Amino acid sequence: MNNSNKSPIGRARGPGTNTFEFEFVTSDKDKVRVGEFVYYNYIEPSTSRTVKILCRVIKRNPLRLYPDVLLSNPNLDPKFIADTIGLPNSDELDFYLITAQIIGYYKDNNFKFVNPRLPPAPGAEIYLADGYELEQWINPYQADTTRSAYIGNLLTRTNENVKICLDVNKIVSTHLAVLAATGSGKSYSVGVLIEEMMMPKNRAAILVIDPHAEYLTLKQIETKSEFYDKTINYRPIVKILNSKDIHIKLSTLKFEEFMNILKRMSDKMEHLFYKVYKNTVKNKPNFTLDDLQKGLDSIISNEKNIEMTIMGIKWRLDEYIGNKSIISDINHLYLRDILKPGQLTIMNVSDLRKEDQQLLVNIFLRRILHSRISYTQSKIGFKLSIPQEDLLDYPVFIILEEGHRFAPANEDSWSKEILKTILSEGRKFGVGICIISQRPGKLDSDVLSQCMSQIIMRIKNPIDQKNIRDSVESVSDDIIEDLPSLTMGQAVIAGECINTPVLVNIRQRITKHGGESLNSVEEWLKYKSSSSSQKILIDNQNEPLD
Repeated sequence: MNNSNKSPIGRARGPGTNTFEFEFVTSDKDKVRVGEFVYYNYIEPSTSRTVKILCRVIKRNPLRLYPDVLLSNPNLDPKFIADTIGLPNSDELDFYLITAQIIGYYKDNNFKFVNPRLPPAPGAEIYLADGYELEQWINPYQADTTRSAYIGNLLTRTNENVKICLDVNKIVSTHLAVLAATGSGKSYSVGVLIEEMMMPKNRAAILVIDPHAEYLTLKQIETKSEFYDKTINYRPIVKILNSKDIHIKLSTLKFEEFMNILKRMSDKMEHLFYKVYKNTVKNKPNFTLDDLQKGLDSIISNEKNIEMTIMGIKWRLDEYIGNKSIISDINHLYLRDILKPGQLTIMNVSDLRKEDQQLLVNIFLRRILHSRISYTQSKIGFKLSIPQEDLLDYPVFIILEEGHRFAPANEDSWSKEILKTILSEGRKFGVGICIISQRPGKLDSDVLSQCMSQIIMRIKNPIDQKNIRDSVESVSDDIIEDLPSLTMGQAVIAGECINTPVLVNIRQRITKHGGESLNSVEEWLKYKSSSSSQKILIDNQNEPLD
């Protein structure tokens, strides 16, 4: 858009404290907010064409403050007093000093911003960026196009509908962290993202690990017309699995999986168990836990001084496998039952203990990664090493709510190791992870640092802020400073999924939100109202007889 008829919003004053910042002066009182986008003109040396250098406002301060004495009487307008007494340079009281961060100009041939590394000259005109241009510059893909996820609108443009859209491919390939204090809207925002990914334009394969049953209302996706496309006969499937439906058949566990589950096995234990495992698999492919126990008992008589070692193995089998409802001698859940394009599977694990949730994540994530590795290698001539029912010949996206319980900082868990592996290597094999946490300070910093896209909402806790600052490259100090001031439904989005960090109002859900805070007073009043007639009856029965 040409700015020949456009009035500047201010003029450049000079460089800022950092090389990628500059200051400009404006008299605008409303439009140039923190988080807003402005631009200045720049002549590209290689083409001699004029391009617009996009910048983000990071600070706003009055150019000059009123003397304290003029503010001492709240009934008098300090501006009127300053003009009346002829305060020197009183016109400066109407101006603001703005600090802006240079982002660059958008180069169409490589789809990214190029920073000219040259701030505007003093006196250069600064313009407010146009809403249409912002959509073209900020969004990797526009709304309603393949690969896009329309997440919300630009927060600073309350009078414009400037849509903010994320790159779904980047979210899956580089992983996503959603961080927010309780009640800020993180599960709501993830619900919006899931809606976008399940639409005909994306048709994702998604698995949600749901420790608090917050995502069950997404079942409504199956009944909403926004998710249908008759021209391609697309209608998404939403499968909800409760803990009683989630099983891994014991005989499908590989030796390496047993070693991962049976914690802290000594070399001697590992050696003895391998002998029993190998012999049991050979003689009875569909073996049970009882078969393993009997196999361990049988070798006691054949080897000396191993009874205590065998007892240790048997105790681990009982504790870590026998007591786990998700591991079964009979039932089994194949990967293709829970992950396929156009299907959202929600595992409601709200009635499982934390350790059992970690075990579930451990087993399924290992199998998912193994399936994707096997499929990728099969394309270059290697033989598939998995059954057809577990073959995932398409990328998948795994969402982990309460991520800090699966990858806690400074403590071990069954699931942390495989999470780190997928976050560092999953990109090559099409396994994407979304980590959601209300306590970033309790989340393993290595795990957080591997999530290259972020949706961050209100966070006040200094420890949580520090962990974000230390672990997330794309989040600068000015963004961290903004986090406590965000209100419900507002977010900072940064990283690989968007061309530049933005402040966003998350859009309204199509489906009902399942993670709303309970209105206690309303529930009490409902209870009082519904039980009032019964209470009157009881009171009448208790009245003394005349």
